[in-house]
Amino acid sequence: MKLNSIIFVTVTSITSGYVMPIIRKNTNSFQNDLHRRAHNNNNNVGSSLCAFPKGFDRRKFLMDGTIAISSIVALTEEVAYADESVRSSSSLEDIPITHKVFFDVRISRPDGTFYIKDDEDSTNPDDLVFRGRLTFGLFGTVAPQCVQNFLKYVSVIIDPLDENPMPSYGRSTIPSLDEGTGLISFGNIPGLDISSINGATGIRYRQRILSAPLWIESRDKQDDNSNINHIEKGLLTHRNLDLSPQFYITTYADSRELDSTHTVFGRVLSDEEGESFEFFDRCSRLPRYSLDRPKTIQNTVSNNQSITEKVAADIFQKQKNFFREAAKAAGDTRIDSIYEGKFLRRVDVTQVGQL
Repeated sequence: MKLNSIIFVTVTSITSGYVMPIIRKNTNSFQNDLHRRAHNNNNNVGSSLCAFPKGFDRRKFLMDGTIAISSIVALTEEVAYADESVRSSSSLEDIPITHKVFFDVRISRPDGTFYIKDDEDSTNPDDLVFRGRLTFGLFGTVAPQCVQNFLKYVSVIIDPLDENPMPSYGRSTIPSLDEGTGLISFGNIPGLDISSINGATGIRYRQRILSAPLWIESRDKQDDNSNINHIEKGLLTHRNLDLSPQFYITTYADSRELDSTHTVFGRVLSDEEGESFEFFDRCSRLPRYSLDRPKTIQNTVSNNQSITEKVAADIFQKQKNFFREAAKAAGDTRIDSIYEGKFLRRVDVTQVGQL
């Protein structure tokens, strides 16, 4: 929320000893008014301001006044921003949780296996299989449409003998972590595609064609003050114009740049065993695919070496783009499964349900 505050400026003329309090709601109109009145004074035109003494430096006077006003405005905005953060943070605790959902997750070994070994070779805990449970609390009163769409993929009963099942988060993967936004991607259901069918957009899953409603709240919900800012770790969020069941969980304490494009509909609930914290900590340390050329670390680099590194990086980038485009032209769809931030381990969801 922006504060419509009134800036009170006191301009003091030391020579005349005259104090003029001026109240303005708009900084620009005040500055323009100050310029106009100063100009009129120099032309001996009467005004409500005191006459400037001989030798008065108008430029310095206006510059100092502008700097003072800018400082007050900046301080006011900073206080408003901090106040908004405190109120938004405290309001998250006040939002009622209408549903509780669990996700059983696992992280594979470096070789992609999950089976139980009698004797593990590695002593590094990051190389061992992780199994845990994440518990989500959903905000059904604040984001009812998102929660309704989310629960459709939770309430599916999985039958191993069903040859044409409904899509479910119980068969989903956790594919990536975006370092730029700090979002971990959830809800990637293999075999599910968003397709255009007879001029309409729908979900194609195996032999089924399903409707694809938007994960976006009604105008009444968007216009009120119930929208939640991305100001905490562990918030469940969905991209507004995305029809897929893919959602994300924040790992940064402040991702406010997502407020205009994503909707928060829940949060990760803490557990006594600490499995949630361990899972996200393990995900942050998992090796991920990068589209950037690996860089060599050197203590000292000469100018010639810097130029060589830059040329080599440019060549690498052009070669990479050439071969990627050639693969796409040849119909190799495997290139679509390679993207920035993709985990180089298998991270799966094995079971979901409501609590």
